[in-house]
Amino acid sequence: MLNGNISVSSKPGEGSTFSCTINLPVRENVKITSPNLEVVPIKAITTVREYQLQCRVLIVDDQRDVRHLTHLLLQGAGIETEFAEDRIQAVELIENQLQNGLTVDLILLDMQMPRMDGYQAAARLREIGFRRAIIVLTADAMQGDMNRCLELGCDDYLSKPIDSSELLEMISRYISQGRDL
Repeated sequence: MLNGNISVSSKPGEGSTFSCTINLPVRENVKITSPNLEVVPIKAITTVREYQLQCRVLIVDDQRDVRHLTHLLLQGAGIETEFAEDRIQAVELIENQLQNGLTVDLILLDMQMPRMDGYQAAARLREIGFRRAIIVLTADAMQGDMNRCLELGCDDYLSKPIDSSELLEMISRYISQGRDL
């Protein structure tokens, strides 16, 4: 359409180069400049494969696609997952596990779901005796929301969209601290 070309070259572990050329007519009295580009080194990215966490995590989220994507991420790091679609289901599951003496090692809890909000769920989970880590995953990024989560017994807080390396690092930290907090 513009009589141009777009190309991509990529090498695993090295990066990608994107190019775009467009043939434009030469205009007189136009000064062509080269911007001063600054090369900024990127930070090292921890891949999922670098984590091998032997633990069980309950993913509590009402969105099936979020549960599935989180499962795939955690599975790649060696983590077994269980699911609850809402907080009521999560509380019932944990109550049953506590009665049987074998609970998940950590809960990932979405705060915005139907039936019972995340604040009520966190308080209820602590009330029934769940003493392991609860990490909140939420779109609510306000400081007051974070403080309220922590006051109700949640151990940590990540704002969506979730950085997978940050989530795995956080899970690793809580798992290495021991089973009961």
